[in-house]
Amino acid sequence: MMQNNHYTAETAPDEAERLLELSGRFMADGMTKEDADRQAAAIIEKENRRARSPFKLAHAGNMPLTAPEWLIKGLIEKNSFGVLYGAFGTAKSFAALDFAFSIGTGTATFHGAETKAGAVVYIAGEGWQGLVRRLRAWELIRGRSVRDAPVYFSNAPANLCDAEFFLYVKDAVSAIAEQGTPPSLIIIDTWSRNLGGDENSSLDSARAVQALDELRAPYGAAVMVVHHSGWDKTRTRGSTVLMAAADYAFSISKEKDSPVSVFECQKMKDGQTPPPICFDLLDAPLGIFDEDGDEITSAAVRFRPDLEPPEKGAGRSTAPKMGINQRGALDCLQSLWTKQATFNRLAGIDAEPKISIKDWKAAMEETGLDRRRRSDVIRSLEKSGYVILGTEDVILTDPPNMAESTIFDGE
Repeated sequence: MMQNNHYTAETAPDEAERLLELSGRFMADGMTKEDADRQAAAIIEKENRRARSPFKLAHAGNMPLTAPEWLIKGLIEKNSFGVLYGAFGTAKSFAALDFAFSIGTGTATFHGAETKAGAVVYIAGEGWQGLVRRLRAWELIRGRSVRDAPVYFSNAPANLCDAEFFLYVKDAVSAIAEQGTPPSLIIIDTWSRNLGGDENSSLDSARAVQALDELRAPYGAAVMVVHHSGWDKTRTRGSTVLMAAADYAFSISKEKDSPVSVFECQKMKDGQTPPPICFDLLDAPLGIFDEDGDEITSAAVRFRPDLEPPEKGAGRSTAPKMGINQRGALDCLQSLWTKQATFNRLAGIDAEPKISIKDWKAAMEETGLDRRRRSDVIRSLEKSGYVILGTEDVILTDPPNMAESTIFDGE
């Protein structure tokens, strides 16, 4: 047999027989044995490549009609990709945990939706301690134990854009599947913590989405990404790649000073759009105490069918009062944010506004705020939850709604 093809004496029996069959046909048509063997080997290589190919075409008339396979009835299908997003403090992670524990224990969700029992992988960007307390609160409030349920938490973020590190993530999930519990749902909480890249970058976001598709594909699992809302509260923060890739998207909103969160469907590729769901958080004492003897509590979501979603903006007039310096500093930041957001929108830039602390302080100086008071004012706004400070940049936790803002046309 020719040494310049892939078929030797060790070729699989079926392939060897196929090779002899094809070669015999070609020689019967007048080919030399050498040419016949080469042609036969090329055909077999092509057939094998087609058989191995992950990309195939199916005739439309042969595609089966199937009913949805729900993980959570009416909300999340198996083998799907979706997003759960909201502003800071809207209890989105509490809702995600309820979905995780409900699927893990095979019980209905907080609002009574049926679930298909399965394993859940929860890739958390924060430490375990807070999650363990929320788990215990869920058990106490729901009256179900998660001890023997196949729910797994990560001890570190996934770093989706780091190909080398992501191999460890895939190996960890594979190890769980090899124990007989392939994941039905993989939750990423949050996108920014797990991305390992720039959430404003379309390239990084696309790379991360591809990584999650690779992670879920062997198991037919659903993925739910928990993310923060963007400038107008109706979209996610950062690149639009994430929402474009989603089969479903749910938002969670909460008016200021209101205990009620509203869970709403913003995107459902297939199926009916479910109605909004109102919920709040129910506290539970955990039976553990701090060094001062005070009992530690945590919370779980509670369905509130007796409530209607509050009118948008209804809670704004009840925002906590602040001093004149804090109000002035926050107005400066909101002005900078609105200008940058408007510029990005008009320029077609797919990115969230990025405000530096340096620029914010410079804007305060223009208003006459005493230099000695600026750092104290910034810290007080951070403590009150109005802003989140990074090393160099600042994030508004409740940015202006661009849908309600006047377009800025320059000074």
